[in-house]
Amino acid sequence: MSLRDKKKYILDWKKISNISKMKFVKTILVWVVVVPIVAKILSSFKDYHIINFDFVLPFSWVLFYFSALFFLIGNVLYNIFVPPIINENRSFSHFLQMGRGKRELVSYLESEKLEDRGVYSELYCDKALATESKNEYFWDIWDMSLESKIRVRFFISIFYSLGILLILIVFFQNMLFVVENI
Repeated sequence: MSLRDKKKYILDWKKISNISKMKFVKTILVWVVVVPIVAKILSSFKDYHIINFDFVLPFSWVLFYFSALFFLIGNVLYNIFVPPIINENRSFSHFLQMGRGKRELVSYLESEKLEDRGVYSELYCDKALATESKNEYFWDIWDMSLESKIRVRFFISIFYSLGILLILIVFFQNMLFVVENI
């Protein structure tokens, strides 16, 4: 399998950004904190034999915990390595709405160490840029940033995929349990 074939399975920064900002992903991260606390509380009840309950964590809790952990690792990697142009802007119109301009374009270009600066010499001169030029530079830098840091994107894609897979397993286990007990 060539690198080109492998790249189609690796999420680009915009897709990763969309996943990291989903409400579901943000709320599932609570399980990283909740599950160990509940496990500790339930294990303390084992010493008391007032009521005979099995206080072992259900398998789905374990899967939820590891799913949340995978999402957490993916989000941490995302926040560390995401190109600023992708993280700070949804589009060129958003870029303009936020009052960003030539200085930010230069910053985005330099932060990613993208291509030869000679192509971007207009960004480094003192004259103002027309909106059309800003638009072209913005999307050029955006497109190069979108596919940057392939190894990091690969690992984030793996962590998010594992997190989603574990959530799906829990979902189907619970669905099967309900169907069996009807």
